[in-house]
Amino acid sequence: MYWTAVAGSVLVGFLIPLTKRIQSNDYHDWEFSYGPFTVFNVTYSPNYEMSLLFQTICMDLFAAYFSATDLITAAVLVHISFQFKLLRNYIKTIVRRSYKEMLLDTCSTSDLICCDGNYPFRQQEIDSSLIDWKYLKQALKNIVEFHLAIMGIANELENMFSSLLLLVFVSTLGLLALLVFRISNLTINDNRLFRTTAEMICICGQTLIICFWGEQILQESRLVGNAVFESDFFGTDIRFQKGLVLIMCRSQRPTAITARKFAVICLSTFAWVLDMFDIDLYDTKKKVKDGFYENLTKLLSDVHSRKEIVLMGDLNARTGTAENSNIVGKHAEEAVNDKGLRLIELCETYSLKILNGFYRHKNIHKYA
Repeated sequence: MYWTAVAGSVLVGFLIPLTKRIQSNDYHDWEFSYGPFTVFNVTYSPNYEMSLLFQTICMDLFAAYFSATDLITAAVLVHISFQFKLLRNYIKTIVRRSYKEMLLDTCSTSDLICCDGNYPFRQQEIDSSLIDWKYLKQALKNIVEFHLAIMGIANELENMFSSLLLLVFVSTLGLLALLVFRISNLTINDNRLFRTTAEMICICGQTLIICFWGEQILQESRLVGNAVFESDFFGTDIRFQKGLVLIMCRSQRPTAITARKFAVICLSTFAWVLDMFDIDLYDTKKKVKDGFYENLTKLLSDVHSRKEIVLMGDLNARTGTAENSNIVGKHAEEAVNDKGLRLIELCETYSLKILNGFYRHKNIHKYA
């Protein structure tokens, strides 16, 4: 679906101006999907057609590169998630595997328990207390090495792509805001509406894919500890049981991929990104503002104890100045309005700072 949306948006971006060119010979009706092309005089053929084709090819290459990078990142996340699934399955069957290894070694040295190659290691026939420690120790070692290898891959992924992931989230915020503004100025019959909608789907799909598989890694790494309870460890060597306890303790700290430690890659981050561009408080009624701040307060209460909070948006709030305040700085404008008082109250509740007033600005940059 992601590739379809990318290809569809680029294709429509080419077909719409091409159709207008075919329908009209007046260059005032011609357009470029991705901004004017000023290098050549495009008011006549074939300059216009060549410029349109060049612009489309460049966007095709850019879209292919960008989407391929996204899917490569998602593929590594998928790989890590499924490795955790394999680890869980290995832990569930660790006792049975150890028992099987013991029988195979015994079979190689003695014919007493061998019977035409059929070994009695069905789950109900296993006596865990009979398994020698050396087999349990080796299986436990394999689990620990497997677990560490998976976390090593996750760390390498974060070191390699964390800056890219942060760029994805920040650019998504900006692009969504611009596209929403653009859609608000289009009519339902405008051909550009479909293309802009497809571009929004691409942007949201890009972030959703990465956040979904980041969420899967979080969940699968947490479930590693649950797999220990299904391993039928009762009756095994006490040293083996202590080793399983350590694995359970480690799984209580789930493996999380972050964007430069700014945010964890998960579905809650995706929801946060969507919420960020939905702030518009110009000329709103008191009831609407009350509802907005009530929802914002609820959202902040959910993430306050777990994450660093950066609240961004045009709140149209005038917060005034203060000399000795931890909330408002002394370099903002002096005026205060109702929205500013609401914002100050919110920041006091959650120990946030309104950073605009802590730095010197030109007067034109101080407002709201």
